[in-house]
Amino acid sequence: MKRMICVLIALMAFTGWTFAVGGETCATATVIPYLPYTDSGNTCNFSNNYSPSCSGTTSNGPDAVYSYASPVDQNVTFSTCASGYDDKLFIYDGTCSGAPMACNENSPSCANTNRAHLECLPLLAGHTYYIVVDGRAARGEEDDRCTCGNYTLRVFVCGEPPFDGYDMGDLQPCNYPTLVANPAHGLSGIAWLGANVSPETAPNSVDLDLFDDGVEYLNPPWRPCTMAEVKVIVTAGPNYAVYADTGGVLYLNGWKDGNLDGDFDDELSCAAALVSEWIVQDLLVAPGTDTLSFPDPGVFDLGIYEGVFRWRLTHAPVGRYGYGIRDTIACPNMSPFGGTATDYLGEVEDYIVGDLQLLVELGRFEAIPGEGQVTLRWQTLSEADNDRFEIVRDGIRITDVRSHGDSPIGHDYTFVDRDVFAGTNYTYMLYSVDMSGARSELATASASPSTALGTVTEYALHQNYPNPFNPTTTIGFDLPEGGIVSLSVYNVLGHRIAEIVNGYRDAGRHEVSFDATGLPTGVYWCKLEVNSFSTVRKMTLMR
Repeated sequence: MKRMICVLIALMAFTGWTFAVGGETCATATVIPYLPYTDSGNTCNFSNNYSPSCSGTTSNGPDAVYSYASPVDQNVTFSTCASGYDDKLFIYDGTCSGAPMACNENSPSCANTNRAHLECLPLLAGHTYYIVVDGRAARGEEDDRCTCGNYTLRVFVCGEPPFDGYDMGDLQPCNYPTLVANPAHGLSGIAWLGANVSPETAPNSVDLDLFDDGVEYLNPPWRPCTMAEVKVIVTAGPNYAVYADTGGVLYLNGWKDGNLDGDFDDELSCAAALVSEWIVQDLLVAPGTDTLSFPDPGVFDLGIYEGVFRWRLTHAPVGRYGYGIRDTIACPNMSPFGGTATDYLGEVEDYIVGDLQLLVELGRFEAIPGEGQVTLRWQTLSEADNDRFEIVRDGIRITDVRSHGDSPIGHDYTFVDRDVFAGTNYTYMLYSVDMSGARSELATASASPSTALGTVTEYALHQNYPNPFNPTTTIGFDLPEGGIVSLSVYNVLGHRIAEIVNGYRDAGRHEVSFDATGLPTGVYWCKLEVNSFSTVRKMTLMR
């Protein structure tokens, strides 16, 4: 009966039942590009090119050959336990001549012990190994074992679990990169991002993986060089408990192409610091929902533009360039960086988020009443592609103020409205207008001009102007009644480094100048104390 089954398998192979298989010889070996790797085929269409002895038995059956170049020192398992005939495995190091470095048949590790399994062979970085799937007997030999047939070869790093298919990325192919199994994550049932994950034989079209659902971008639009937030969902699969009980952990990494140059490799300039496009860096995570914050890498010369992201959940740290692996054969002009292609768990999720970056972010807008006038002051925290501001009073546009230009830290502006009547309340609306003419409402403020200077009803310390500043700035404060005023500046350690006012001041609005020459860049606090009132304001000195 055993002989009849072997003959049946061989007949099916010769009557058009075709499979994807290894190469005929070591010179034409099928390349294993990454681990873990699985391939199925049939050896009956091949010749017997290699016949080493293994465990004292012959190896005269047809053989299929694979090659694998190990990128690192690692222990690797080779297995044909799922094959359909009595096969053997041979492993050669560097050349297929001479004796193999390892061989196996009739492994007790397989449910059917007439199969081969080589557990945790030590492979060396830079060595190319040849894997030969062979059979015992030549065609026509009187033997009750199979000559050839269907085989399944699995090659994986020692200790890694089996999985069913890969999840792959879906950005532009050669930029980030996004190639077959580069990057890719095995669906091993351990953990993934979001509610769903699906297997793919090739990357989806750009940004069309419907199961990229694990990351939410909070509080858009974002402003480059400030703190941004995302919400990340990590889902535990049915195999997570066993994985965790045996010491397994999860690492999360995220990258953003902050300047849209087609890679994740840059360190972008933000004032006096550099912000990396590697936004989440080998962070240990667990199943559940986390809110993560990081400095937003971005630029201010693109106007409003989209955010391009990649996220990976892995079993081990992948490092700065772990978004994929360099493949200059498929993509000759690919970035010289990149270091991790596949993982046996997790998921890769890619996102293109439209209009993520902010045109103008407003810090403050105030209307200050004066004698027969209203002074409007506003501060932007950033500007990109902004042409001008429009000021509207009680529904009527009264003036335009030109933008001071693109800036990651913004600008300060002032406009004095003198076409007003004392005692009348006016409402002002501030709009930004970009280079294309698009108009956005920013803020609203109201004020009533007075007939006498100094009509102040409450204590106040106004935000210094400008802020950030270098090296001088103006500080304003209001006194509804006279008193001994102390106005001082403190550093972040609480040390007083300047006393601007120390003495009696009348009721009314007051302004003083502060000169920070000689002080280092940083955050400072301005403190006002008068009568029983006390308050502080934060100021930023930026050289």
